[in-house]
Amino acid sequence: NAIDGVASADERILFMTTNHVDRLIPALIRPGRVDVKQYFMFKHFYGDNITEDMAMKFRNAAVALNVQISPAQVQGYLLLRKEDPQASIDDIATITYCK
Repeated sequence: NAIDGVASADERILFMTTNHVDRLIPALIRPGRVDVKQYFMFKHFYGDNITEDMAMKFRNAAVALNVQISPAQVQGYLLLRKEDPQASIDDIATITYCK
């Protein structure tokens, strides 16, 4: 209740970060408590050179691999393709080699 109960403060923004969204209990991230979810790494890395659609394609392709990928692996993978965001989407199957 400290986040949004009667004793909580108004006009506050709370940032939550995790590498494992799937492990969070639904009560913690229910609507009204968490109103906006952002996935930053791909968009932050390429900046204005990409669209929201490209970011979602990268995310969906990575999830479709059905393997554990650490943030360090994603960072190393993107660094190897820093000039070509589309290549990072097209070559996503090779991300497991970045350790």
